[in-house]
Amino acid sequence: MKGYFRSFFITAFAFWVVLEVIPSVNLKGDWQTFILVSAAIFVASVFIKPVIKLIFLPFNLLTFNLLSVLITAAVLFFLSFIVPQLRIDNFNFQGINYNGIVIPPVEVNQLLTLFAAAIIITVISATLNWISS
Repeated sequence: MKGYFRSFFITAFAFWVVLEVIPSVNLKGDWQTFILVSAAIFVASVFIKPVIKLIFLPFNLLTFNLLSVLITAAVLFFLSFIVPQLRIDNFNFQGINYNGIVIPPVEVNQLLTLFAAAIIITVISATLNWISS
């Protein structure tokens, strides 16, 4: 039971980081909405993700756990329809020019935003779960 609480708080922290880092992922509402969305991501990662990983085990082994990111992206996509306060939109990356390193401006669509959010949630959750265990 203690492990589930720890995993839930790690998932909530990872989702909070996504809300702060990616400007086009918005959550309108109060802390209860945040807890609801975090709980939905947690439930999907604890109960649904292991079943899907088992079904697609050969693909998961070939892609070095890329399936975990895809499952998280799918969960975020469906949550954006189920929870009307969660909004994932396109955004314009302004570009960077730092000491001769130039990254041009680009418009990031909703699919890439979902994958970026899923990568952040997956990496933070996996790292913090590994550290805390």
